[in-house]
Amino acid sequence: MKRLGSTIPQIAALLGAILISACTTKASDLVTQDRFAFPQGDYEHRGHVFSERKYTKFLTAPEFTREVFLDLQQDALSRQPDADIIVNYLISSSVFQPPLVPFYMATFRLEGDAMKLVESGGQIYHNSPNSSPSSPTRTN
Repeated sequence: MKRLGSTIPQIAALLGAILISACTTKASDLVTQDRFAFPQGDYEHRGHVFSERKYTKFLTAPEFTREVFLDLQQDALSRQPDADIIVNYLISSSVFQPPLVPFYMATFRLEGDAMKLVESGGQIYHNSPNSSPSSPTRTN
């Protein structure tokens, strides 16, 4: 009986260690943009947008791929009518693994400011095939 009494605390310690071994990993990346897709363009702010996706996978953690980003981006843009691009966005991910099970649950999130391109810039490129002969050229 004495032998069983001494193993109960060891079993309890082992179970406690297993229960706290669950792992959650979080990461974020802020992408600021002071130059938009068309630097000479005229933009209108359409509001704050976000999108979130949850994925589960067995044996390996889900990855934040280009396809996941594009899916999040399109979903976020669909929440604001007439929005063309998202600027100053935050990408965040959270991956959770329960103890003793090779099963992963990931949450990927994108949030940022939706913008509408009203007019692209009227920048003129000299010495291009479409420029007129009388166009002044840039000299340095």
